[in-house]
Amino acid sequence: MKNTSKKLCYCGSGSYFISCCKPYLKNTKHAPNVESLVRARFSAYCVKATKFLQRTWAPETVPDQLSQQLKSDGVKWIDLEIIGSSQQETSGWVEFKAYYTSQLQQPREKGDLKVLHEKSNFRKELNMWLYVDGEINQ
Repeated sequence: MKNTSKKLCYCGSGSYFISCCKPYLKNTKHAPNVESLVRARFSAYCVKATKFLQRTWAPETVPDQLSQQLKSDGVKWIDLEIIGSSQQETSGWVEFKAYYTSQLQQPREKGDLKVLHEKSNFRKELNMWLYVDGEINQ
């Protein structure tokens, strides 16, 4: 990762990346709640931190070719909006909108802002939150 000491975090928290999501991506600490994990995973997509995404994905639902997908998806993540969340001791969900552009669209659509609206489900195992799956809203 590039020098990020003065860069605001990708997740939109208003904090600096170096003290916000980067410690999660570098595995120096675990996300304390489901919203923090969503923010960290959004940042991971922004910087293509595949190892973090794999580590925080439930083993039974992680895509086989995640690393290859991230390298060739042509997506640039722009902004994250948290709509709502709920968390119990070992499960939770977060509804969010993630805004992005795609370089793989038709020529007239390249760079047009798109939105992924999802309600993600999480579970806690061995004191660590994991992404299980999500429902995409159209």
